[in-house]
Amino acid sequence: MAVPDGNAATQFLTARAMPHMERVSRRLRESCHLTIVVQNHMLVVTRAEGNADVMLAVRIGATAGGIALECGPAPIRAGNDVDAIRGATP
Repeated sequence: MAVPDGNAATQFLTARAMPHMERVSRRLRESCHLTIVVQNHMLVVTRAEGNADVMLAVRIGATAGGIALECGPAPIRAGNDVDAIRGATP
């Protein structure tokens, strides 16, 4: 399964999401991954790099079933505020 680079919807989503992902990444000092569900699997479309000394990196184009990619301290869901996420515990 490949990242749909040529897909206009994916390009639009990535362009709109990246400034927010970069802001979250800077504030949390962790990488932030944008995933979409394709054929019942999570597909990593893009990521904003974190600046922590040690962090987990997931390859763009990686796939996993269900929640396997939710391995950070606080997977972000629609409507969550960055400050609330920063206070989350693993």
